[in-house]
Order: sequence, then structure tokens, then C-alpha cells
Amino acid sequence: MQLKKLAIKIPFSRAELPSTERWIELMNVWIRDNVIPGTLIDVADYSHMVNGPGIVLVAHEYILSLDHQNGWSGLRISSRRDTGKEAKDELKGLVSILAKASISVSGEFDLSLDTSRVEISALDRLNQGGKDEIIALAKEVLGSTGEERSPRDAKALPGVDINLSEAFSLESFAS
Repeated sequence: MQLKKLAIKIPFSRAELPSTERWIELMNVWIRDNVIPGTLIDVADYSHMVNGPGIVLVAHEYILSLDHQNGWSGLRISSRRDTGKEAKDELKGLVSILAKASISVSGEFDLSLDTSRVEISALDRLNQGGKDEIIALAKEVLGSTGEERSPRDAKALPGVDINLSEAFSLESFAS
């Protein structure tokens, strides 16, 4: 099977996060000033959902969110459609957008992402990859091997939560 649609989540380096209102303001600046690539459409507040997607930035190509699912907070980006790219190129593109968003977040909130841990999910159940395929994809794109943190719930999307052996550089993806 060929992975087509992916999601990647990278945790924040600390648990204390700015208020919901500040996140909404920042994401609206991203739309207004074209800070991150893509056709940015709208910001939605789902912070009322416990362990939910938090604040969501909807773009034509992807959905970027301040995500609190699975018991930890981070930035999560999900493909919205099959772009026809190879899985490694799709993942590189998603990480590149996260890198640009992270630069903006760190400038605004003095908050960074912890790139020693990632969660990668396959969003297309028909073209899903197995856990080993997703770990190999992470190694190829992020340049680090990793160990699965904990098995995923059987009801969850196929994917893996990985502790990487070495943190990767977001700056290398930002260009």
C-alpha cells in the first residue's frame, strides 16, 4: 500500500501554553499576512472539547491545529487530500509548514517544538501503511530512528507515536 494522506504532530517543549484568544489572534495573522504557505481559509475554536483538536486553522491543502489529543499538546498538521506526491515528499511538505509555523510561534510566544518526539498518522484507511512503514518513513524524512512510545488504541487512525533517537532540525525544513 502507498501512504497518500498523512498527519504529523510535534509536541511543545513545555506544557504551559498561551491563552486560546492569543492562538486565535496569531492564526488570523497567519491568514492576513500569508505567514505560512497554502490557501488559508479560517480559524475555528474547538477548545471546549476535552483532549480535542483545540484551535484549528483550515487551509485548502491541510488542517493545522493546536492539538491536545492523546494526552499531550503540540502542533498537528493533516493532509486534506491526496496530492499525488510520494509519501516522503508529502511528509517533508507537512514538516516544512510546521517549521514555518513554529518560527512564528517561537517569535510570538517564546515557545518551541520538541523535535525528539513525533506522532505520524496515516489518514487514508484504504492506503494505510503499517507501523513499520511509518517508522521507516520518519527515519527517511527526519533522519533519525525511533522507538514507539506506546501502542495506539485499536480505534485510532493507523500510525505511531515515536521517541526519536535524535531531535531533528526544523530550520532545515523551513526554507
